[in-house]
Amino acid sequence: MKIEATKLQSIVHGTFLPLGFVFSLYIWTKRISKFFNLPSRTTSITEKNTVIKRIISCVLFTTLSILSLLLYPITTEDYSTARSVQFFRLVGFRLRGILPSLFLPLTVTIFLFLGPLLMMIYDQRETKQYWYGMTNVIKLRNFVFAPISEEIVFRSVLVPLLIHSGFKPSHVIIFSPFLFGLAHVHHSIRDYLHGTGLIECLVAMVFKTAYTSIFGIYSSFLFYRTGNVLSCIVPHSFCNFVGFPDFGAMPHHEHRTKIISALFIGLFLFVALIKPMTNPILYSN
Repeated sequence: MKIEATKLQSIVHGTFLPLGFVFSLYIWTKRISKFFNLPSRTTSITEKNTVIKRIISCVLFTTLSILSLLLYPITTEDYSTARSVQFFRLVGFRLRGILPSLFLPLTVTIFLFLGPLLMMIYDQRETKQYWYGMTNVIKLRNFVFAPISEEIVFRSVLVPLLIHSGFKPSHVIIFSPFLFGLAHVHHSIRDYLHGTGLIECLVAMVFKTAYTSIFGIYSSFLFYRTGNVLSCIVPHSFCNFVGFPDFGAMPHHEHRTKIISALFIGLFLFVALIKPMTNPILYSN
């Protein structure tokens, strides 16, 4: 199955995705809020009603993103399989290889974070405070709906569209994640409008864009190799839980020798196993 889109169409479409994704989070007018039986005004992005609104936005925009691929002619040479099944496989919803997709990419990702994970285990009090300090609805947003919606929009929809339009897979894996990073710029803009200093916001924006783009490269690589969006969603949820590693605290930690050793052992295992554990044959891709 092939999406018949030009390079220009895929670029325009790809640029719209982060803009539309962010716009959907702020579109809540009084009429829309009333339709979903939610208050029109909220005071904080962590307030329950605000989180619920954003979860609804993510679900609706994610659905529209998948359907947007139907704007293009889609051809196939496989007439033995239903077109709907082929389409869902195209965007990474496939039963073949589902077990490896759930566990192997997550295992590789755990290797990458082995040092920070060990530090979290040693710092159990802080880890528990972090976990129990979040409400259930925020946990749902951070570890369920955000990973699912972002990976479907920026991997399931964007990656096949760009590749089928004629871009090299390696270029898509490296450059398309910057659109994913762009979708996180609004956090810094919001902080600036709420009184945070300009320099602080710019530094945070550059850091977050770079970090999310690098993760996007990794996630796009997983999607291209496995063909299953679950291989991106599960590691994304895990990374949201672990957060960006506190490398500055490692040299001063009580168990710094073990933590730093685990960090380098994990990096070695990650580099050694990333390709074998994402071999397309394992995922029937």
